[in-house]
Amino acid sequence: MRAGRQSPRFHDVGMANIRWTVIVQAGWIVVAFVPLSITAVFAAFGVLGALELVLPVLAQRSAGGTPWHPHHVAERYGLFAIITLGEGVLGTVASSGDLLGGGDGTRWTWNAIAVVIAGVGLTFGMWWTYFMTPFGDILVHRRGRGYLFGYGHIPVFIGIAGAGAGLHVAGLYMEHHAKISGTAVVLGLALPVGLYLLMVYLLHRLLLEVLGTR
Repeated sequence: MRAGRQSPRFHDVGMANIRWTVIVQAGWIVVAFVPLSITAVFAAFGVLGALELVLPVLAQRSAGGTPWHPHHVAERYGLFAIITLGEGVLGTVASSGDLLGGGDGTRWTWNAIAVVIAGVGLTFGMWWTYFMTPFGDILVHRRGRGYLFGYGHIPVFIGIAGAGAGLHVAGLYMEHHAKISGTAVVLGLALPVGLYLLMVYLLHRLLLEVLGTR
């Protein structure tokens, strides 16, 4: 509202952001306080969740958009990726904690050593893979692909967080606390890592292809 009031050039986009935000928030309030059937609740969650995701597009494109700095945006997403990768470290710590022998946590077992090496190695490997692509430099030349870059990171973050959870599950399995099969444990880690690698590859390829780079 302040930007819309003080900048005539961006008044319309400021008001559009306010308008769509109020509409979506009013919808959440209705879901929270109005008795609805379970079917209506799930339908409302789907519609409102979709509106939350497309709100930037609706507000920005309907009113001409606002300026943004490619390197700053790439840095924000990169920092978010680093924060999410912290889940991998936490998953490794949680996995190895009960695998320490001796009861006082001073004697390492081979299982604990394997979990730490694999978990930390996987986390840093994912970090290295992400930052191989200079997203900021690419966005400088293809600002029109900003939404592809932004929305494409949603499954990237899902994959990173899922990998951290998968490491925790692996630790529980090795501690004999999990009641699932070894195949399920492997898939619980392999699938989110696969999703992450696939999305990083697709972002890299699509952003470079639109630049004509092969």
